[in-house]
Amino acid sequence: MNTITVLGADGFIGSHLVRRIEALGLDHRAPRRDEDLRGRDLGIVVDCAGVTDFRERPLDAVEAHVCRLERLLRESRFESLTYLSTLGVYRRAGAPAREDDPLPLLPGSDLYSMSKAMGESLVLSCHPRGRVVRLASVYGPDLRSQLFVASVLREVVATGELTLRTAPESSRDYVSVYDVVECPM
Repeated sequence: MNTITVLGADGFIGSHLVRRIEALGLDHRAPRRDEDLRGRDLGIVVDCAGVTDFRERPLDAVEAHVCRLERLLRESRFESLTYLSTLGVYRRAGAPAREDDPLPLLPGSDLYSMSKAMGESLVLSCHPRGRVVRLASVYGPDLRSQLFVASVLREVVATGELTLRTAPESSRDYVSVYDVVECPM
């Protein structure tokens, strides 16, 4: 098997994926965000890069989800590319949403979903072995993460109370980070 390159290896999903790859004894690399990958053969790429605090860092979100990916597609070589996206792209779609449904996105309010959708489009349009995995709400043991479940637990620990700012009829799917990293590359 070729080397596995994990983009976003310092993040929540990426760090768990690297630990899983190491446990399996597979060859891998975890380039830093600013590392120059031009002209490199990256083998099997899994793009876990993301920005969870996108409201405070919108330009960083677009850089992580689109710009770095565009440079990778243009300037690097690899066998396959798996882009981890989000079910959040369906946020404004009717429920239940299907993969072939149109994605109603609103400029100005859906930056995260729009940048993820653009990343998906780049991968699917530019590489014959490109694929997209749209993940539900990922949870795991890291209470420092900015992900939904961790933020809810932190609020309960800090205040002894929980306030959900969502409609009573809303629903959400969840997936364990351990199940995510078990998926084949």
